[in-house]
Amino acid sequence: MRRFIKQMEARLSALPVAVALQLPAGQRLGPAAAAVTLSFADFTSVTRMARGQIGKLAEDFVESRVQLEGRMRDLMAVAARLPSRDPTRSGGWRDLGLMGASFVQ
Repeated sequence: MRRFIKQMEARLSALPVAVALQLPAGQRLGPAAAAVTLSFADFTSVTRMARGQIGKLAEDFVESRVQLEGRMRDLMAVAARLPSRDPTRSGGWRDLGLMGASFVQ
């Protein structure tokens, strides 16, 4: 767990906006006066954040497993930096589009 916390703190410090995470067990990572605070109801959502799974994190927000505090502009600046890879390069809609093209031919 300590290794995970160190990795998350390093990732938080690289974001363009000060971000704090409130973990399910009550531990807080990040600055006390963060512009954006994400509070997690379970560790599944925390791992999704760590992996940069922005779509799954949005799903967790809709289903009330993640609470967000802060200005929307700051939140979007953070969200743009979360994915660890380009989400348009594999999977999702891109694969569906390729599959759809094969049906047309």
